Amino acid sequence: MKPLKIIMAVCFIFALSFPLAAEEYLDFTKIKGQGLFTSPDGKKYIGPMKDNNFFGQGIYIFPDGRKYIGTFKASMFHGKGVLYYPDGSKYEGDFVDGRYEGSGKMAYSDGKTYIGQFKDNKPCGEVTLTFPDGREYTGDFLNGCPRGRGVYKYPDGRTYMGEFQNGLYNGQGVLIYTNGRRYEGTFVNGKPDGNGTMYFPGGQKYQGQFSNGKRNGYGTLTFPDSSEYIGQFGNDTFNGHGAIIYPDGKKYEGRFIAGSPAEGNVILPVGWEEEKVE
Repeated sequence: MKPLKIIMAVCFIFALSFPLAAEEYLDFTKIKGQGLFTSPDGKKYIGPMKDNNFFGQGIYIFPDGRKYIGTFKASMFHGKGVLYYPDGSKYEGDFVDGRYEGSGKMAYSDGKTYIGQFKDNKPCGEVTLTFPDGREYTGDFLNGCPRGRGVYKYPDGRTYMGEFQNGLYNGQGVLIYTNGRRYEGTFVNGKPDGNGTMYFPGGQKYQGQFSNGKRNGYGTLTFPDSSEYIGQFGNDTFNGHGAIIYPDGKKYEGRFIAGSPAEGNVILPVGWEEEKVE
């Protein structure tokens, strides 16, 4: 079994805040109602005013090309709005005090899209993340990264269902492979690690310990003909002390190296003589 190469970087990278205290940019002391206001450094606001603050439905344009269209409260983005970025990225949804907060959609210029709940400028709670290559994650986010329970689907058919932490498979989960294999058990940093069960398309089943994506430690491998290997594994194969038990009752017990018997005894059913393996 080859090492799993399934780690994905999916953490949210936009974490921006937009304080817009009007008094810092313009003198609104004598201006009321609606109009066009500009600041010396190129900021521009189009919309209504209340108590010398941006208020209601308006437009705010930044010198770097960002543009916000939506509602304001006390000179902050607050309520429903759309924030456009110069590179083509766009956030559309709820704002609270200048931050992404509530339901929203963040669409990046590279085709990556977040749809769901946001808090303090980051995805938080139930979110669906899609990639331009067809990958999709649906599940819990915390502080901009998948954390909690979720489902991660690949365009080639692989699917992971289970726990995430820091954007990686961590905890209990199920990984379904395109070749028919299925792993159920513990994951650490995106790979099977700890106790688990691997089902193979040919009918084999391994139950036991994994480390860094491979069978390492103590386990049981059951074959389609009901033969079993019970013992130690290393580097994804028989390594160390173990026993192979055959359906007819014959049993080999001894030491294995790299998947092959090294020395041990063949124990035959009652009525047979025991053979020594050199």
